[in-house]
Parts: sequence; structure tokens; C-alpha cells
Amino acid sequence: MKIVNPATEEIIRDIQEDSPDSVNQKFKLLQAAQVNWQKVTLAQRIEILRTFSDLLEKNVEALASILTSEVGKPLQQSRNEINGARARIKWLTDNADKYLADEVMIQEGNLTERISYEPLGVVCNISAWNYPYLVGVNVFVPALLAGNAVMYKPSEYSTLTGLEIERLLKQAGVPNDVFHVAVGARSVGELLLELPFNGYFFTGSYKTGKYIYEKVAPKMVPCQLELGGKDPLYVADDVADIKAVAASTADGAFYNNGQSCCAVERIYVNEKVYDQYVDEFIKEVKSWKIGKPTEAAVYIGSLSRKDQLSFLETQVQDAVQKGGKVLVGGKRIDGTGYYFEPTVITNATHQMSMMREESFGPIIGIMKVKSDDEAIELMKDTEYGLTAAVYSNNQSRAENILEQINSSCISDVTELFRIFRIDSTCKTDKPFHDNSLNRYIFVPTHFQSLVKMYCDLKPFENNQKARRFLKHLLYLRYNIPNFQFTIQNLLIAEKKNLHWQKQPKFFYKCQATPFHLKVSKRF
Repeated sequence: MKIVNPATEEIIRDIQEDSPDSVNQKFKLLQAAQVNWQKVTLAQRIEILRTFSDLLEKNVEALASILTSEVGKPLQQSRNEINGARARIKWLTDNADKYLADEVMIQEGNLTERISYEPLGVVCNISAWNYPYLVGVNVFVPALLAGNAVMYKPSEYSTLTGLEIERLLKQAGVPNDVFHVAVGARSVGELLLELPFNGYFFTGSYKTGKYIYEKVAPKMVPCQLELGGKDPLYVADDVADIKAVAASTADGAFYNNGQSCCAVERIYVNEKVYDQYVDEFIKEVKSWKIGKPTEAAVYIGSLSRKDQLSFLETQVQDAVQKGGKVLVGGKRIDGTGYYFEPTVITNATHQMSMMREESFGPIIGIMKVKSDDEAIELMKDTEYGLTAAVYSNNQSRAENILEQINSSCISDVTELFRIFRIDSTCKTDKPFHDNSLNRYIFVPTHFQSLVKMYCDLKPFENNQKARRFLKHLLYLRYNIPNFQFTIQNLLIAEKKNLHWQKQPKFFYKCQATPFHLKVSKRF
């Protein structure tokens, strides 16, 4: 597999892809090593991950250089990403004790019921190329902290970075066979989907995520996805500093060449401030330096993937044919490298693909609206649900607007661009919420076999139904004396449609962490 520098189109390195045999061997090594890794104290695991963070800081220049050479982002943005990853590692290690501690449910006389958190086992992390450090640490750091072994598959566009992550984790003290990298493109990903991992975690496109989810669903193991978005932003008519708002929103749209999961992908502006906003927005975009990502002060480097150039050209052509006006950019830049001009299109409508399909590149459509209500309807007009943002000087107004948007990550005037991991299909919540670490825990109980038994009798349409059914079992187990699990009882539970919302806090925690919980009794 050839690793290509997208800014120069030169081959950086030719690397051997994993074969079916090598992938299977790595999986077996992970299975064997995970048993002992689970026995390592949490305090020791925390210390190892903190050492890993220290190594990221110590090697930041070399790591940023490798990342930039692979994906084409400006060198300073690569440094920013690594530093951001270190901040996340700090939170996760600082809070691991708190969120992985046992929870006592009932203590009556000589009876104690507690929830104990144990690792899933061996998990598969199929990661993304646009932010391999930020996206990666969201998965493999809490997974390792919780005692799991990890098969990490970096994107084929950021393989060298994935190998650097593996090197530094092992230098920090992670045992050799607790973390392995699977090297390769789609064919290697397919091999991973055939193996009996205890959980799958993917960040990438909706199309690939849907495919992975369908492949994994019959295994009845956790499958967490963070997929695409077409993220809207609304500028209300009461904003005071339009120049600052324009600069901030332009950065939200074009940072990392627009190749961000939570990038602003469409902008709606109240007609009262529209003209001034567009003028300031264009000034900001024209002020940016475009060039080699290794040069100082460059803001727009190359795209990471060559095929994205033609996709963006198609979106621009479609917009122009439907009445869009290109105010700046609109085409690829001639010469070596995968460069595309930062592009701003006005007179946008929802008949244009750039306002409906994820662009994932340096292109933005701006649309004039007459009112908050019109903005809300347009913001809601999407199949995605990743992020949404509002600029207003009135916080209650902004919050009222955002409450009507079907998105789990929202930003108002006080914070425009906090990046949470929210997905349009399987919502995973922000990375620093109370149950971040609990995503990677699993305690086997008899409930699991019952779910599988029921699955054989009446196949589930999706994992959501399986999780709902598990909650039915939990409800019956704790609310009906001497309840016996029989097929008849299971069907009655489904017929009654017992909802988790009616149950005590314990059952809410079940919903918050969509994995199985262990209830261990001690007498």
C-alpha cells in the first residue's frame, strides 16, 4: 500500500498491508493478552495513559510533521490536534476512578446489590483520517483504561500516524499484545468485521457506517458510530459585532479545509444583517494564505483525498446551474497536489446538493432568511443530526431556536464550536459526559443468553430493539417477585411494551450506557 503526500503527490512510503493470516494472528494475541491487562490495576492503567500523553507532548513536532505529510493539513493545525488530544486524555485519566467505580444499588442487612463495571474484552476501533488523534483517543484511551484490548485500524490515509500511536502507547507501558494496528484499506476492514470482537467503534461516512452496523448487528455486540453531518448555523439579526461573527463562522466552515465532522456546512443569515455579514465573510476568506501545509501561516492546505476534488466541482456546478452565485473560489487549483479554492456561494437554495449532501471540503452555501422561524425550518430540513449552532446576543432566543433543532450537539452565542461526538444514526453523546468510560464496559450475565435465545425465535430488526428488550428483562427481574424467564413471559413483556422511562435511576443508567450491566449479589 502506497502512502502518498496529498500536497506533493509524492510517495512517502510503501507499506505492507495486513493479510487474513496476520489479522487473525493479531486478534488471537489480543484475546490472550486482554485477560492479564484486565487484572492490571486501574491506577496503573491510568499512569500508563498519562505517560502516553507526555510522550505526545515530547514528540509533538515529529508527530505533527508525519500527520501533515499524510493528510495535508497545515502544520500548526496538526500541532493543535495533538494538543487537543492530550486535553481529552487528561480528562479521561482524571475521571477514570470516578466513573469505573462500583455502584451500590441496594444494601439491606446481609444483602448487597451492586453494579460492577468490567471491560467488553477485545474491541475494534476503525478510525478516521481527518483527525486521527482526536477521533482515536475518544475510543482507544477509554477502552484501554477500562481494561480492554484494542485492534486499531487507522484510515489508509493516516496509516503512519496510526503506527506512531501504537509505538508511543507501547513505549508508555501498554503491553505489546494489548494494542495492535491493522494496516490496510477496505479489504482489511472487511476482515475485521468477520472476527468475533466484543465491540466495534467507527468514525467515518454514513454509507460506510451503515454497512458496518448491518454487518455487526447479528453479533449482538456494541456498535458505536459517529457519522456524517450537514451542520447548519444561523446568524440572527441582533448580533452586534458582525465582523467577528463572520470571522468565527468562516473558521468553523473552513478549518482543516472543511474536513471536520462538526464543520459548519450551511449558513442561514437574517436578511437585516445579510449583506454586511456576507461582505465581512468574503474579506475573511480572501485574507487566508493558501499553500504548502509546511509553510508558515498557511491556513488552507491540500485536501487529503484526490477524489474529493471532482466531488466538490460537481457540487459547485450543480449550485451554479440552479442559480447560485460564486463570490470566491469555485475550482481546483492547478499544479501539484490536491488543492481546491475556498469557495463561497450565495443565492443558495435547498434544491442544491451543497445544501443537502455533506461536502467535507472548503465550500459553503449562504442563504438569506426573513425570520427565526424560517431559519428553524431550513435548519431542520436534513437527514443528518450531528451539530447545529446559532449566533445571537440573546441567549434565551438562541436556546429557544436550538431546542427546536433535531441535533444533539448545539452551540449558542456563548460557545460556537465545541466539538462533541454526536452521530446522525447512533448518538454517542459528547466525549466528556458522565458515561464516556462506561461505553467500554461489559459484564456477562444470563441476560445476554436470553436475548440471543429470543433473537433466534424472533429476529431483531436492529440493535435498538435488542436493547429495549434487555430493559424489559431488567424491569421484570426487579419488579415482579419470583419472576421466571420463559418464552411466554418474554412475549408478554414485549406485548406490554414496558418503558424504561418509568423505572428508577438504575434503568436510566442502562439507557445512558447502551451496553449490558452486571448486577452482582453478595450475601
